[in-house]
Amino acid sequence: MTIFSKILNSPYLALTMVPLIWGSNFIIAKQLVKTLPPFALTTGRFAVAFLCLLPLFLYYRTKHPVKKMSAKTWGVLIFLGITGVFAFNTLLYAGLKQTSPVNATLINAFNPTLTILLSIFILGEKLRGQQIIGLILSFIGVVWIAVQGQLDKLSNLAINQGDLFILGGALAWAIYSIWVKKVVPIVSPLVITTFSMFFGLLLLFPATYIESTFQPAGPLTWKSVLALIYLGIFPSVIAFLLWNRGIAQVGPGKASMFYNLLPLFVAIMSYLVWGEIPQDYHLIGGTMILFGVFLGTK
Repeated sequence: MTIFSKILNSPYLALTMVPLIWGSNFIIAKQLVKTLPPFALTTGRFAVAFLCLLPLFLYYRTKHPVKKMSAKTWGVLIFLGITGVFAFNTLLYAGLKQTSPVNATLINAFNPTLTILLSIFILGEKLRGQQIIGLILSFIGVVWIAVQGQLDKLSNLAINQGDLFILGGALAWAIYSIWVKKVVPIVSPLVITTFSMFFGLLLLFPATYIESTFQPAGPLTWKSVLALIYLGIFPSVIAFLLWNRGIAQVGPGKASMFYNLLPLFVAIMSYLVWGEIPQDYHLIGGTMILFGVFLGTK
């Protein structure tokens, strides 16, 4: 195996790509939530994703027939659809509509901590001192970027309903990541991703119908449709497959460390998309995040 192929097959490269792709989700979704309510946005995104995954799954079955799964395995897949597709995304989009980017970034920075704690209690993973230092360092880096290097902003933060939604979403994603690890020895990441989205959509469709009675969606433009297609393919299909594969190879504790790369990638994309010039706090915070992820996964 060549060095190039080893890099391509590296779970750490896959896990680095996930926050890069999800960063675009934050930027695009922030615009879409102005016209699409949370359930409608989540349903449109994952409907596109499922339609993309279905032919891949059917082709996969011809090459690798899916073994008969127990009722327990089906229950886990349903649970993954509830937590990773239905709960996480709707809570995130609802929160983005009601809170500031600073609050959203800070709350999301707790995700690795929640995941590692759950990994210890549910999976029995052991946490080394080096991982603790890496976790703390990357968290400080996220905070430094969120407050733009001005720690006095922390005293002015106000908690609102949107913050609670995002905290609930972070907890849902941590639970999803843990249970992926429990089921991945039985079924492949493609099967997990396909069925979790299917079961998530079974909940999303009626929720969207109920939502439309009191919060109808705005008119869909061709830009909105293209944005939904993008969200369905990249942050959903590709990112979910990479994330589930990374968890299967290194575990949810290490994988969660890469989540804190999200604000760094969002800052870079904001520069590329909107011309927002990165500041000193981006460099300082980004360096702490990268070094923290390195320590936590070394």
